[in-house]
Amino acid sequence: MGGAWLAGALIDVLAAYSFADPVIDGGPGFGPATLAGAAVMCLAISAIVVVRLAFRLARRATTHDRAGRVLLVIGMASLAAARTFAVGADASMMKTIGEAVAGGIVGVEGVVTAGRLVDRPGRDPEAVRWLLDLVVEAGDLPSLAGRRLQIEVARPPLVDPIGCRIRATGTWRPWVRGRNPGEARPHVSIGRVPGTLRVPDPGLMEIVEDSTVHVSRWMTAWRNGWTAAARRVEDRVFAEGHRSGLVPAMVAGDRSRLDPTLRSAAVRAGLAHVLAISGLHLVVVATLVAALVGRRQAWSGIVVVIGMVVFGFLVTSTASVVRAVATAVVGGTLLCVGRAVRGPSILGVVLAGMTWIDPFIVGRVGFQLTMAATTAIVWSSSAVERRWFDRRDLIGTTRRSTVVGRLRSVAAICLVTWIATAPITLGRFGTLSLISVPGTMAVLPILPWLLGSALTATGLEMVRPGLALHPIDLVVRWSFGGFESVVEGASCLVDPLSTTTTDLGSVIAFPTAVATAVLLGVAGDLRRRLGLVAVVVATTIAASPINGDVEPRVRMIDVGDGTCILVRNGRSAVLFDAGSNGRPEVGVRTIVPALRRVGIRRLDAIVVSHANTDHFQAVPGIVESMAVDLVVVGEPLLVASRSGDRPDLVEWLRRLERSEVEIRSVGRGDRGDWAGLDWTVLHPRRGEPNRTVNDGSLVLRVEAPDSMGGSLLLCGDIQDEGIARLLSREPGLAASVLELPHHGSWRPIAAELVHRVDPRAVIQSTGARRWRHDRFGPACFGRRRFVTARDGSFVLEFSAFGPTDGGSVQKNRRPAS
Repeated sequence: MGGAWLAGALIDVLAAYSFADPVIDGGPGFGPATLAGAAVMCLAISAIVVVRLAFRLARRATTHDRAGRVLLVIGMASLAAARTFAVGADASMMKTIGEAVAGGIVGVEGVVTAGRLVDRPGRDPEAVRWLLDLVVEAGDLPSLAGRRLQIEVARPPLVDPIGCRIRATGTWRPWVRGRNPGEARPHVSIGRVPGTLRVPDPGLMEIVEDSTVHVSRWMTAWRNGWTAAARRVEDRVFAEGHRSGLVPAMVAGDRSRLDPTLRSAAVRAGLAHVLAISGLHLVVVATLVAALVGRRQAWSGIVVVIGMVVFGFLVTSTASVVRAVATAVVGGTLLCVGRAVRGPSILGVVLAGMTWIDPFIVGRVGFQLTMAATTAIVWSSSAVERRWFDRRDLIGTTRRSTVVGRLRSVAAICLVTWIATAPITLGRFGTLSLISVPGTMAVLPILPWLLGSALTATGLEMVRPGLALHPIDLVVRWSFGGFESVVEGASCLVDPLSTTTTDLGSVIAFPTAVATAVLLGVAGDLRRRLGLVAVVVATTIAASPINGDVEPRVRMIDVGDGTCILVRNGRSAVLFDAGSNGRPEVGVRTIVPALRRVGIRRLDAIVVSHANTDHFQAVPGIVESMAVDLVVVGEPLLVASRSGDRPDLVEWLRRLERSEVEIRSVGRGDRGDWAGLDWTVLHPRRGEPNRTVNDGSLVLRVEAPDSMGGSLLLCGDIQDEGIARLLSREPGLAASVLELPHHGSWRPIAAELVHRVDPRAVIQSTGARRWRHDRFGPACFGRRRFVTARDGSFVLEFSAFGPTDGGSVQKNRRPAS
């Protein structure tokens, strides 16, 4: 693209203006002299590059496109810096406002621009919440005027509010909270208030001015209608079989119904990118449209671009979708007007535009993966194909050679994208599939059948609900069933490479991936090899693959309404409970990243206290994501799971047995030596009937070696009957640290347990609602108390449990007052 230099120069000028713009608005934190100097420097660099470019063009040099790329890089970096300064200052102000009104009642008024219905996983399918985007115009916080605010309504209102002016009252919840290790920070964008207004009832949301004709309402209605049609197609096609959630995921970008087992298998096989709509899916859609309209018509290219834009509009917007649609529009427009198209230049312009719109998008892993993959395809796939495969161009000579040539090109593309994205997957997720390339090549022949049949069925369903064509439904069932078989089969072939993650790895993963994508296409062998060696060394250092040797300690991982307690000693670790209400994938999205970030690749055991979802639900996801030697359960849970009365427990046990992990049942008096610590089961007895599931919860006492001292009492969810039995059977029960029973649910006998055990520290995993109504203050007076709803994730050293008070306590953030 010969005009890349013009786009680069324009972006540089915009960057210079952005540096100076906060001076005009009085942006806090940056003095006028600093910003003015940055603006002048940006313009000076741009001028130098433009002048140099002019001399080269005057001499008819052939490297003008390289100068244009230099301008684009300078522009993207300058824009990111300039806009980040402004947005950072804005985010600081919003954080101050959010903390000032946190927990208070706030009223706002404005226009609703978008909205979507979201299922509540694990609950009644009819219980959904409505997420709205509101442009604030008035209300209790005048400083929010003109900004976008997210509103969460407990139930859908009777009247569609999109496009209407509304007045809503609710509770303010800022996005700033304690983070678990490895947990991504909340995404902040330009003009977005970093918080949510939670409206508990639609009656607190009043429509001030109705708008029957509004573009936003039409757009949202089309998207929601498309998603609903995809869900109905899957319900109809797989009415008698297994519903995996693949149809709405791959047709509408709705992954809320994806089967966790299938998602875990896709991650192990390196095929997770196929489950989420990406540029690959848009390319398949473009190919299908091109096959329908033909390639000889002059308007065929326009139709292909329109098809991609329409599909990108109907699906959930992601960085990959935006990048693919923007690239198609720019490239297709240039082709239609007869201009030459150069992939690197178009990609640079599109990425620069995305950076300009939202500079913080660079920190999102979705943007990083799509940028690394597309850079590798544009810059290096052809060079890798010539260098690592046959140099001859076989396409078009014979039918067989054409097929071989196409397969060779696909293999090269899959290979370069896998290598380029490897630093990100290792640095951010701590795992890397070793069969991603052959797995992707095995799935590609099925993908056109998947999308073609599903798009046709969904389009018919959206136009006329209930209209079903048996041949199309049959193709949908056959193709999606075959895809599931390929994914599940590939996940069992080779275990993925597993490592830990570090803060350094998260920082350097993205630039390392981009450098890898470019180096793969470098012509000079020596430069390319030296660069790739440096990349491998940097990736190895960033993702330390060795577990850290630590002193005995206990860490509470914040899972909201649930429990997850990590006990460590040396290089060994045991997990006590793993689950959460309202977070269906807390295992793979929260717990596993936290374990990898603190240096754990393997668990000696996972102990499950009892058969409540907020204690056992995440265990299969953890077992499928990392090595686990043993799963320890109480006898009541094992009996319930094998009786067939609880379908969720039956599925839970099936996933564990398929993972071939050892499952062991324990009862009172059993002991274990896990992670070099002494674990003793105190409750319940084997075969003992319990009035409730909670009263049958396991209670364990964990003791450190004599040289360390200290003990930990893990209580699970025992209630009145279970606590009474425990106190009567263990009259001299004592512990240095006590987990409050049932997440701190108040009972007089639970307060008596605290007094009898007399711990030095009390730990509690609970959500914000129970913490707001806490009644354990008097019982915990004089003791150190740590609560996930207030403190986030926290760590206590075992030395703090001993007879002396010389231990240390570490927290991810300072507790709120």
